[in-house]
Amino acid sequence: LSMTSTRRQFEDADRSNLQVISVGLMRTGTNSQMKAFEILLGGRCYHMDYILHENRSHLKLWYQASTNGLTRELADKIFCGFQATADFPACLFYKDLARIYPDARFVLSVRDPKRWATSMRGTVLRLAKVIQMVLTPLLHLIGLYYIVKLKEVLFDQRLRLDLDATDEELIRIFDRHVEDVIRNIPKERLLVFRVAEGWEPLCQFLGVPVPGVPFPRVNDAAEFQQRTRTIFVSSVALNTVFCAVAGSVLWFGAKFCLRRWG
Repeated sequence: LSMTSTRRQFEDADRSNLQVISVGLMRTGTNSQMKAFEILLGGRCYHMDYILHENRSHLKLWYQASTNGLTRELADKIFCGFQATADFPACLFYKDLARIYPDARFVLSVRDPKRWATSMRGTVLRLAKVIQMVLTPLLHLIGLYYIVKLKEVLFDQRLRLDLDATDEELIRIFDRHVEDVIRNIPKERLLVFRVAEGWEPLCQFLGVPVPGVPFPRVNDAAEFQQRTRTIFVSSVALNTVFCAVAGSVLWFGAKFCLRRWG
């Protein structure tokens, strides 16, 4: 092999090549879509679950994308090794992703807006409030500092989503996102999809056969709420331990200073 072709192989190995991009908001069946894409494409699907459970350093990359723009170089760092993406925060960067991956197909997952609003208040917004309870030093320690920064940039500014939003406000946010996606993504590249429809419309859109397994149904509201309760208990415990340790350090430090210089 020539030096040029060898260099090109290394460069290609570091470049991402998303085939399917789900741009539906969280709580529209993104976990089920993640599993479905992995079955259909035979590769991994990027999702917030990957960030939280495997690579929290990506939170900082998404914050960079939120403040400075999503470039091809940054997208390669984020999506290298993945064939698809779903869920927050990627769903809010659909315009950038359409530019970076001109051959990718887009899936806009939707559901009844009223039920989506109820689900959001009972899951995502509640979880965001819990995370805000954690002291900043502890957020750094557990790798979640930039999730708070993302909330400020993407929830507060881009979605204009308040954690105490009413159902009416949430429905307007949902409808606005759906309308923006339909207006900006060419219709030949976009499928408006409900998870309840199962394999058929998704497989037809992607040009792949229907698998011989049931369509995945995962991460319902009850499961999400249980995870939120677990995080809440952990955050209270962490805050208590941190305050106790910090208080002890200050007390012993003050006692030492009094003995030495008092």
